[in-house]
Amino acid sequence: MAKHRPGGEFSCIERRTPKANVAGWNPAGATSPTNAESRQRLKEMLFMTSTQTITPTLFFSGGAAKTQDIIAFYASVFKDFEVIYQITLPEGPVEGKVLARVKMNGLECIFFDGGHDFEFSEGLSLTIDCQSQEEVDYYWEKLSDGGKPMECGWLRDRFGVFWQIVPTRMMELMQDSNRQKAANVFNAMLTMQKMDIAKLERAFENDPALR
Repeated sequence: MAKHRPGGEFSCIERRTPKANVAGWNPAGATSPTNAESRQRLKEMLFMTSTQTITPTLFFSGGAAKTQDIIAFYASVFKDFEVIYQITLPEGPVEGKVLARVKMNGLECIFFDGGHDFEFSEGLSLTIDCQSQEEVDYYWEKLSDGGKPMECGWLRDRFGVFWQIVPTRMMELMQDSNRQKAANVFNAMLTMQKMDIAKLERAFENDPALR
């Protein structure tokens, strides 16, 4: 990943950019920077695209997927999806690999199929806050397709990324001042895979129908 060093130096990607293909950076159709002005425009694209200062970077196993396939999948899931830039890396150990910065539901992430053997784990997951059961159902179905549903609203998608599909209503109920009711909601959640808002609300009211 490129780093911005004091004094204006750029490492790793920037040193290789003369032959890099940066999708969309040049409206005239050129595929590589050819002068100081175009190189500056490339730097601005890489490092000044937003005010987000902490960006999740997902390194996908090179044997599992290509960045283009990954982008296509998440674009089919998130209605608010944007590719900010893509870079096809030139000669070297990662020649032909694609690094992309995308925005999913307002969150910018970096995708990279670097050809390594890294794996994702439950130690880091992405949480989707859902306003309705319809949203919960939508993301659960889309993201678990080809992946693995898990307990307590967790799932692993087809590329190994872990997600939590969480209804905001559950978090509201769990913050209630009646701690017994909040505990009932939490304990009901522990019995579920996909979150069910109606069952959580019945648990909050200690409805025997939940049992």
